[in-house]
Amino acid sequence: MARAFGGQRGATLIEILVASLVFALVAIAMGSLYASTQRSMDVGSAQAFVQQQGTLIQEELSRQVVPARQLLVGTASRVCGPSGVAAGQSLQFQRAIDDTVWCIFQNEYSGEPSFLHICSLASFGTVADCQSGTTRPLLAGYATANQFRGAHPSAGKLGVEMAASSGAAALQPVQLRIMNTAFATPVSANSVDIRFEVSDCTLVESLGGCTAGLRFGSTVTLRNPA
Repeated sequence: MARAFGGQRGATLIEILVASLVFALVAIAMGSLYASTQRSMDVGSAQAFVQQQGTLIQEELSRQVVPARQLLVGTASRVCGPSGVAAGQSLQFQRAIDDTVWCIFQNEYSGEPSFLHICSLASFGTVADCQSGTTRPLLAGYATANQFRGAHPSAGKLGVEMAASSGAAALQPVQLRIMNTAFATPVSANSVDIRFEVSDCTLVESLGGCTAGLRFGSTVTLRNPA
């Protein structure tokens, strides 16, 4: 015998539409929250990476300059490097251990982000171009434990492991840019103020440009000046 269920009815079309709308709004909100969280994590990772690289640059600058015998800084014009190097963005120094002369400078080569480079010079004390075949990025050969996997095969760039479109990890060049470098002698020829900015332009350029970065600065003094 059939039993009647009094007072029970199915959902109306309006109720179904309202429930669907609420579900859609919740799904959109959750998706937006996930995207925002992921973006914040990406920005945080990029900032940590830039901070790490800026610290490496400071350490390498000190490693190169502190043991030098003498320095030459030109705030009004370049003292070394390619002809396009701006005033105050090159530093010439002579190593005490072997008397070789070197140049550290900021430059942007064709197709490459602006970066700090180092090269050898023929002599100390005058404006000089780099000796042929000696120019390299200041951090060439460095690797960080978590991000770098070694040298990228393209133009000797540093490489970082990133997911390719296929989902497989691939070694990609790091778009790290050094900007607004300034070398200056604050007190004497035996020390140099070094200022520069570092940015990961792979992340920043998607937001409209790479015009500024994290700022770094230090004063480096020669250990045993001539």
